[in-house]
Order: sequence, then C-alpha cells, then structure tokens
Amino acid sequence: MLAESFSKIAEACPGEVSIHWHERDEAFSVKASGILPAVLTLFGDLLDAVQATHEVSFDYHKLTASKPERRTVQPCHVGQIEHGWYLLAYDPERKAMRTFALQRSTELKLLKSKFVRDARFNAREYLGGGLGVWR
Repeated sequence: MLAESFSKIAEACPGEVSIHWHERDEAFSVKASGILPAVLTLFGDLLDAVQATHEVSFDYHKLTASKPERRTVQPCHVGQIEHGWYLLAYDPERKAMRTFALQRSTELKLLKSKFVRDARFNAREYLGGGLGVWR
C-alpha cells in the first residue's frame, strides 16, 4: 500500500522524485486504528436503540465547542464511514438529521420514549450527497 501511494505521488510529480528512507520515520507514520472499549459499548447500545426505536440522550463534544453538550435524538442508523463510527439521527430540537461521531459521544442513556422512524429515510441516500460524513 505504501509503495502504491509513492507510485501515485511519483506519477503526479514532474522530474525526479527521491526519498531518503532514514528521514521517512520523522515525516510519515501510520497508526493502526482500533475501537475503544467505550465506543464498543456505545455502539451496542445505539444499535439496540435504533432497532427498538427508542430516543437516546448523550453528551456530545463538537469539534468547535469547548465543552460537551447534552443532545436528545432519534437514532436512525449506525455506520462506519471512512474508518470512523457515526450515528445518523433526527434531532427534534433542531428539526433536522444530524451526524454524530461515536468517539465524541459519552454518557449515553436509552430513554423510555419511542419514536416513529421516517420510512423514507435511507442512509445511503443521506450520505450520498456529501464528502464522507460531511453534507
């Protein structure tokens, strides 16, 4: 995979491309991704909520926020998108679908309140009009 990446870079660059392998370790790294135990538990609980159509609440730390915010949503789909796990959910307060990164979600509570999922919602279509998770 690394060789393939370098071949693509070389094809895009005019002239000679050289790499000093002793400098590579300082300039380039690959970190194996895994699933954190907290995310795994959250994942299972969210799947239960999606299947049972129960609302959930959780603390969510947006990228632009200084502290987490409590959210109450109607979960519609949990999926892996570009190596990250995300929740697609309807947010009644904002009257819109939202995408939440599981790794930025904590303190999940499965609520007793149920909801009726919109039969027209399709996760593939919802994500199809954007760039990765961004719409």
